[in-house]
Amino acid sequence: MCEYETHYDEYRAEAKPRILILAAANISTCPRPMRMVEVLKDDYDISVMGIDNEDGTPMPPVFIKGEAAQTYEVKSFSYPSFKKRNAWGEVKLWINVALRRWDKLSFIPNRLAIIEHLCKESYDVVICHDLLLLPVLFAGLKKSGRKCGKKNDIKVVFDAREFYPLQNTSSLRWRLLFKRFNIYLCAHFASQADVLLSVSPRFCELYKEHFGLKAHLLMSLPQYYPFEPTPINPQKIKILYHGALNRNRDIDKVIEICQYLDKRFCIDFIFTGGTQSYRKKIQSRIAQLQSEGNAVRILPPVELTQIVPFGNAYDIGLLYIPVHNHNLLATIPNKFFEYIQSRLAVLMPPLQQLQGFGDTYKNFIVAKDFAIKSLADSLNVLSSEEIEQLKCGSHAAAQELNLAQNAPFVRKMLKELLAQ
Repeated sequence: MCEYETHYDEYRAEAKPRILILAAANISTCPRPMRMVEVLKDDYDISVMGIDNEDGTPMPPVFIKGEAAQTYEVKSFSYPSFKKRNAWGEVKLWINVALRRWDKLSFIPNRLAIIEHLCKESYDVVICHDLLLLPVLFAGLKKSGRKCGKKNDIKVVFDAREFYPLQNTSSLRWRLLFKRFNIYLCAHFASQADVLLSVSPRFCELYKEHFGLKAHLLMSLPQYYPFEPTPINPQKIKILYHGALNRNRDIDKVIEICQYLDKRFCIDFIFTGGTQSYRKKIQSRIAQLQSEGNAVRILPPVELTQIVPFGNAYDIGLLYIPVHNHNLLATIPNKFFEYIQSRLAVLMPPLQQLQGFGDTYKNFIVAKDFAIKSLADSLNVLSSEEIEQLKCGSHAAAQELNLAQNAPFVRKMLKELLAQ
């Protein structure tokens, strides 16, 4: 018999409102969709739809824990991964952008499977986690014959994780090709959603300022973990950095911090995603830094559900956002709250969006500026006892900054939507 004896649709009671959680990602590795599943699983019939792996293999099904810690499979659907453009495809992209043929960028072949799915399956609410999917979402709901959006049969919630017109401003190619496209999508499609959510107060302000849209704040809070701060070894104080291996996060600069740290510190990096060429560059530099006697490592990725327990063995969580990336500067990152649940002191540059948390919980080490050496300098002056006190600050913060804080708002939002 299968390890997962009961399928999710057998676990859910019949006649509950159906919700589709839609994302341009492998759902099980994507924090916000998974947390939405966790909050809504007991009251609704949940399905998820994400994207297949780049090698063409299907997106793995999503599993959740139900009562008595039994594991259930969520009804999982997927659509094909994006096929990399050839030279002619790249030329057509530039032509379409120049002529503002935005439909050519929206209705690409792999996303058409979303339209087909929406014509086969009936939902009461769709929660969409990616701006690029809104055109095919609304097209699919329209083709299905049911009215969607504002005050209609099918309710649409758009979870805007970013302020998309500033998504990747550090890239010239992105600014030339996709900035206007994202502005168009926000103006024409985000406005059709019944509810707009976003991750930080600044993003909510920007949607109001630029598009007249009311966005509700929904911070990326993880579930609560009943941990205690682990004792510090003064001769081996452990730092952890985990996150996406994206060039726009200046990972090649961040890894250099090990050169400036006192010998009592060691640092581990866990990277997800990234291009093969950039990963090789980072791995090569880490190997060189190790050969020079620096206490630095790259560790394999861990599952999303294990990142907080894994982090509990460390003392400090490194959070770095480069000053040139406006969108990242305005966000409140997932890893910030994950470090807190791991009961770590948080080392970071002076990020305005996070200052209020530090004032409340006293769990930050804040550098004077965004230089990598400044981060190390701000840490080197601290004793192990002072770092221990910061870890205790995160322990207090963990009691409040967790998924239980978001759950009442999300449930109330869905209840009111369905009553309209």
